[in-house]
Amino acid sequence: MEGDDVAVFHHRHHHRVSDIGRPPPPPHTTIDVLTERLTRLRNQLENTLEFSSTIHWQAQHTKAQSTITVLEEKVGRWFKPLPLLFVVVLRI
Repeated sequence: MEGDDVAVFHHRHHHRVSDIGRPPPPPHTTIDVLTERLTRLRNQLENTLEFSSTIHWQAQHTKAQSTITVLEEKVGRWFKPLPLLFVVVLRI
């Protein structure tokens, strides 16, 4: 190698070795892309949380409706014989 070639080789080699473990600073467009991705992820997370809350509310509503139905059936069975009981009491 000639003198200039050796200097260029040494400069390139030295530059590569000194940059090992250090990523180059991100260009402005990379920051914009990351910001956009974070915004999309935040929106997805907010939508997921809202959906989860809605599902939870619907499950609670369904459970409450089921409890009401069971209680109405129990009350209906208990009160069904009462009109006959009142008729018997009124005749006495």
